[in-house]
Amino acid sequence: MSQITDHRRGRLIRRGIAIILVLVVAPAAYLTYTLTRDRRPAVRTTELSTGDISSTMTITAMIRPGDVQETSISRQLVKDVLAQPGDQFKAGDPLVTFDLTEFHDNLKKAQDARQEAEDAIEKMTDLASSQSSSTQKTLSNLQKQLSRLTAGLGGTTSALGGLLSESPTALTLDEETLAVLTEQLLAIDTSSPEAAAQIQAVLTQFNSTISVSPDYQKQLDALSKNVSQMSSATSGLTNLISDPGMLTLLAGGSSLSSQVSGIASTAQSALAAAIQAEQQAQAALDNAVEVLYAEIDGIVAKLDAEPGEYTGTASASSNSLSSLLGGTASLPAVAGEPVAVIYDNTRPKAFFQANRFDASQLAVGMPDSYTQDGRAWGGEITRKGSFASNVDLTGSSSSNLLGNMTSSVSGLSSEPMIELEMSILGADLTSLTLGFTIEAEIQTASADDVLLVPAEALKKELGEYFVFVLLPDGRLQKRIIVPGIQSALYAQVLSGLSAGEKVVLSPTNDLADGLEVREVT
Repeated sequence: MSQITDHRRGRLIRRGIAIILVLVVAPAAYLTYTLTRDRRPAVRTTELSTGDISSTMTITAMIRPGDVQETSISRQLVKDVLAQPGDQFKAGDPLVTFDLTEFHDNLKKAQDARQEAEDAIEKMTDLASSQSSSTQKTLSNLQKQLSRLTAGLGGTTSALGGLLSESPTALTLDEETLAVLTEQLLAIDTSSPEAAAQIQAVLTQFNSTISVSPDYQKQLDALSKNVSQMSSATSGLTNLISDPGMLTLLAGGSSLSSQVSGIASTAQSALAAAIQAEQQAQAALDNAVEVLYAEIDGIVAKLDAEPGEYTGTASASSNSLSSLLGGTASLPAVAGEPVAVIYDNTRPKAFFQANRFDASQLAVGMPDSYTQDGRAWGGEITRKGSFASNVDLTGSSSSNLLGNMTSSVSGLSSEPMIELEMSILGADLTSLTLGFTIEAEIQTASADDVLLVPAEALKKELGEYFVFVLLPDGRLQKRIIVPGIQSALYAQVLSGLSAGEKVVLSPTNDLADGLEVREVT
């Protein structure tokens, strides 16, 4: 019993001593630490050096074809289709063949029509020439008879004058007979076609009753001759006047000529139309496409052609690349749509819609790199738009000037955007799917062997960048600097710092200019 009590007493004594030590030693140790510890703020620093730096912008771009072939063909009969949407083709490969029989038939019909018009013109020319020759002959005869009549009248007048000036040497005249002859002469109608014959009969009877001198006889013979000529001319005129051709010429010659001229003009117009039709048929044949070829390397995106159908009428529901790849039915092709569309996927391009902030940092010639499914490619910015594409610059209420544009990750779809085009260079470019997006990193700036400051050392206040420099005496100095190119880890120092100086990393808000600090590794 006493042993147990002694054991408990010893344990209580040991615990009491331990408590006394804690209560006395711990405050003493804390007091000692407080009186002897370094009260300076601890800071981490780094020494400045030179190096290379580049700034980048990460974007999401859309892959588009490097070139597009859109071939429109006027209405032609499809003979055979040698391609399907989604097929890969090279420039020069045939895609569609056409049947040009209809074009050749049209040309033959036009040539036959032109020949018929030329034959009609030739016949009309011969007819007009014949009519002209007949008319000229009739007019010549009329002129000849008129000349004879004029000459006869003139001779008769002269002979009568000679008779009046000559005296017969012997004259045996029965007064009763003379009275009868005089009555007969007075009864003759000089305007009658028979006047010349009647006068001749009277003269013949008169000659039988008189005897004249030789000179007087000459005048009588001349009178008789001229009267005969007048009679012949009068008879010729009568025949010409009774000729239907002359009657037509005299009554309506100008009308006939006008009709002939009108028919000839119509024939000439028909010939001109036939020649024009032939020229058009020849041009249509010359412009017709017998074989549609791929003009670029790439993938067939659309082929609106069916064997036995005319271009522009085949349904594209089974021929569109979207329906083939995406399962979406397409509407039938409409007039004016291309028959074939080929996308060049051997030289794809990337397109990015940049908002105002991003566009200000991007320029043509900046290099970029792409990554997709663990593969990488390079390239650069090749074109930058000069105006925002999804705003109406005309002031009208019409739809978007350049179409609905896909928004980028850098801005909302309603923001004004500028389109940038970027090349994609590298191997296996056809593995990139047109229309898909691709991650791109654009190098906006770069510099070699320049003074660099860690990005975590920079602070900004009132628009100015500054750092805390650790001076040799252990105090801090607030230094205003001008940064240049900035990356995720470093910034180029344009002014305010020198190589070898130490700057504070991740400075806290309680640091100030002139504060003494303690440097820690």
